[in-house]
Amino acid sequence: MTDASSASGRAPLYALARAEARIALGGTAQRVAVFAALLAGWFLGRAGGGGAGLAAITTGDAACTYLAFVAVYFLSMTAARDTALGATAMVWSKPQTTERLVAARYVGAYLQLLLLLSALFFGALISRWFHSGTLMGATAFVTQFGRAAIVLFFASSAAYALALIADTPLAGALVGLYWVVTMAGQAFLAKVYYPYYTQNLLAFAALGLFFVGFAARFYRPSRRGLSVPALWCRVLPPAGLAIALWASWITVRDGHDPLMRESPLMAEIARQDAVVEGVAPGFLLPDQHGRLFSLADAPGKVFVVGLLDPHSEEGALLLGRMRALHRAYGRFGVLPVAVCISNDTGAGATLARGEGVRFPVLTDWGSHHAPRAADASPVAGAYRVTDMPFVVVTDRRRRIRDMIEGISTYDGPRLLQSVLQRIAEEPR
Repeated sequence: MTDASSASGRAPLYALARAEARIALGGTAQRVAVFAALLAGWFLGRAGGGGAGLAAITTGDAACTYLAFVAVYFLSMTAARDTALGATAMVWSKPQTTERLVAARYVGAYLQLLLLLSALFFGALISRWFHSGTLMGATAFVTQFGRAAIVLFFASSAAYALALIADTPLAGALVGLYWVVTMAGQAFLAKVYYPYYTQNLLAFAALGLFFVGFAARFYRPSRRGLSVPALWCRVLPPAGLAIALWASWITVRDGHDPLMRESPLMAEIARQDAVVEGVAPGFLLPDQHGRLFSLADAPGKVFVVGLLDPHSEEGALLLGRMRALHRAYGRFGVLPVAVCISNDTGAGATLARGEGVRFPVLTDWGSHHAPRAADASPVAGAYRVTDMPFVVVTDRRRRIRDMIEGISTYDGPRLLQSVLQRIAEEPR
């Protein structure tokens, strides 16, 4: 039967997608999966920090890593469902266009993934409120939910398209293998290959559109007969691939990654050297609002420069300590400046939003894959970081007066004593 079927027998795409989603939404397996996602979110929401920043990042990372494997498995099996059940002839005898059936099945399955993702984040949100008694910075969950949704879109669309075209779930499993390779090979692969980094989301979202359009355009072309494929499935593959290549090129061109391309600015930052009594190394980095900031922008301040990992509890604790210092001594000219060392350029802004800080939280966009922090970040290299978190306290002429690392940055009296000494010796 060809696509020449009468239009009266064709259901709208949203109706087909809803029917596909309802196949599993009321089933026991789906309920168990939702409960498991809620339970996982409950444990993820217990992450440290005064606000929801770290809990949001941790939940987003878990979704991008582990829920992505669920997406690959689920969509691979969905694509090969008809063959496994021996229902191919019955399904493809429906009076619907091929591309409509392909797209509806994918959308229905993706909606089920979004339900699991929502349960994961809802569990984390409730856990955060229960364990901390506050939902300060809860909007950070929204940002991380969007990041995870895009990553799941790419993983599920790639697995679905490969399994559908090859008519076997083993083809879709290649996407899961890609996930394993990227996680295991971080010391050897450039950042551009990682779907779950914020700076790569546009490229992989476009690549997801390519896979959906490709599957709809080229699956069972004989069923289509002489009719012309729908415009959207003719446009999506080339457009999605073009946008993905363009976005990846922009990311490499404007970024810093020795495995792909080095930035002259970041190379210059890395050549500096931090020593006590010397001038603090300079940098020009974007803050949580996207504005560029350097130490020269705030002359006459006592700087508390903290280098931290926004994915760690220690990093969140240090940010909370810096927030307390800013509230207590900001009127005396003390200005904390946090520099987030992360390969994901969106992590720092998420942590800052979740912790509700008002001082600059910068992102070292030159961070890249390397075994040691000092090798992975131009700023960390300039400041001679051997252990994070790491804090430098300067005088009002930007000369380094104290260098603190590890647990002493956020626990114990040393950081406070150093700041109070600066205020006493240099009131203004």
